[in-house]
Amino acid sequence: MNLERLGAWYGTAARALLWLQHPLLLAIRVYWGWSLMIDGWGKMHHIAQIAQWFGHDLHIPFPTVNAWMAAGTEAIGGGLLVIGLASRPAALAVLITMTVAFLTSDVGVFHTLSTDFWCYEGTKLGDCVVLSAPFPYWFMAILVLVLGPGLLAADGAVGIWWRRRVGKVRSLPRPWA
Repeated sequence: MNLERLGAWYGTAARALLWLQHPLLLAIRVYWGWSLMIDGWGKMHHIAQIAQWFGHDLHIPFPTVNAWMAAGTEAIGGGLLVIGLASRPAALAVLITMTVAFLTSDVGVFHTLSTDFWCYEGTKLGDCVVLSAPFPYWFMAILVLVLGPGLLAADGAVGIWWRRRVGKVRSLPRPWA
């Protein structure tokens, strides 16, 4: 097999795989967005206990206000990510909330960031980043913030509607182009 054929085959395979990015982003948004939404909903229904934990154990100022803000961001942000509406602003809000969660409830994780990121053998469960409770939501928020929600999201439909309304009709991006 010569290099030209190999290059052509690789280009075809790469273009074909581009079609999978949108279903993958949908799966990521739905799976972790739904889980985040349920976590936020649970916090809303136990706000007194969450506020007490924020204030007493984590020493977060204004614990009730911050508990409501965290619960609302998780519930509303998670729901928006599931349907793919206002995905990047929702992802930014979730990213900020999960970063605060890392810095408050899982502060020990950052002490082992350089050595135990992937939970090597012998690592205590609470001392590795990828098994930390905020990590999946934090990582999902980074993915959606950087890559966008994909074509299988309400953002795409709203964008098409908006461009038609203001007269700037543009065709959808084509992975093969």
